[in-house]
Order: sequence, then C-alpha cells, then structure tokens
Amino acid sequence: MKGYAASRYLVRTGPIDRSSEWPVTVTLGDPDSHLNVRSGPGTNYDVIGKLSDGQVVTEYLDRSIPSDWSKISF
Repeated sequence: MKGYAASRYLVRTGPIDRSSEWPVTVTLGDPDSHLNVRSGPGTNYDVIGKLSDGQVVTEYLDRSIPSDWSKISF
C-alpha cells in the first residue's frame, strides 16, 4: 500500500538511487509510539496506516510533494 509520511522520521538505510526508490527506517525515538501514514502529503489528509519505530519501508522519489513529506509503500 502507498501513502505519505513525515520525512523527518525516516532515515535512509540503503543506497540512494535518486531516480526511483530506496529503503528507509522509521525512527521515532519512542518505541511505544507510531507514525501515521496519510493518503496525501499533509496532516489534513486521512490516516490510512501506522508505522512502528524501526520498521523498514520503501521511499519513492516524488518531486511534486513538499520536501518535508515522503511518498512510501508499507
């Protein structure tokens, strides 16, 4: 499933291929918290999923969205 997450909580964990996609790890600082995945790049969009601290997801290059958001699959 694809959605959008705040970039500041995603740490790149593999080689970056700026032409397509790369793995990122969710880093929250609190293992009991979660990161909301939204249907669009902003807090005004619906929550469609939740990510856990340490979870690895795929980030996709999308220059059409604000730089503080990332398009991901989870």
